[in-house]
Amino acid sequence: MGQFDSTARDAILHELSHVFGQTYLSRATVADFLASLAKSNKVAGPDPEDFWRGANFLNIQERGQSQKELLDLFSGVLKAQYGFGIEECGSAGGTFVYLDDGVFTGNRLLSDLELWDPSRKHRGTRIHVIAAAIHRGAVHYVQSRLSDYSFRWSRVLQLENRKSEKNISDVLWPAAIPDDELVREYCEMLGGEGYPPTLRRPGKSGSEFFSSEPGRQALEEQFLKAGCKIRALNPNLNNYQRPLGNMVLRGLGFGTLVVTYRNCPNNAPLALWAGDPWYPLLPRKTNWQ
Repeated sequence: MGQFDSTARDAILHELSHVFGQTYLSRATVADFLASLAKSNKVAGPDPEDFWRGANFLNIQERGQSQKELLDLFSGVLKAQYGFGIEECGSAGGTFVYLDDGVFTGNRLLSDLELWDPSRKHRGTRIHVIAAAIHRGAVHYVQSRLSDYSFRWSRVLQLENRKSEKNISDVLWPAAIPDDELVREYCEMLGGEGYPPTLRRPGKSGSEFFSSEPGRQALEEQFLKAGCKIRALNPNLNNYQRPLGNMVLRGLGFGTLVVTYRNCPNNAPLALWAGDPWYPLLPRKTNWQ
């Protein structure tokens, strides 16, 4: 915490403690969620055992271990409940199931599905996306781009991050630009590209994820300042690795505060995971680890 302004450290710690109490997803939490899903009549109909035996589990991610690890976890759940694992599942008419620990921008899910079915031979089929955390903007984005599939979404946490709902969003979305030289330079760069930052109207903290509006603003201000500093110090960061988290769209960053037992996503603020010369609060495994 010594990397942050001394006057802001207590506020950052207090707010992070509150937020991570809502957004940190442990292995036990995810396993309990999958166990509940496996026996849910609402999800699987009157015969869940038959539904999951006929489901087609997709293992299509080319980078990283998140999908493989979630498949292994769910396979253990199915073995415990029904006596068979995902390697014994699949049928011609079964639902396709895509598992991951989080859906953030939706770009990875979109890319995976487009590579899996480039000719759209599976158009019209049901794809059930199961993740620990799903952001509403990603749902809209993926469904609009892949409208020839029928999607179902299951998650532990659903977070609001759509621009139209920025004032009640569940991600870091600054209400003001702090008085900081590096932040001003970054915002001027965005404005010069035709994308000045869109600010949130203060007054609502979003949801139960934040303790209060002042607590939320403390994180937004300090993480934005730190993120701009990290970008100035680290020449290895690409243009998409924005101060508040990885995002292709031009802006201050994605701003998620969801962290799982597996990893800290790069869509979270740089202050949480970026490395040398910054000391990360939550060191991140890359997609190749």
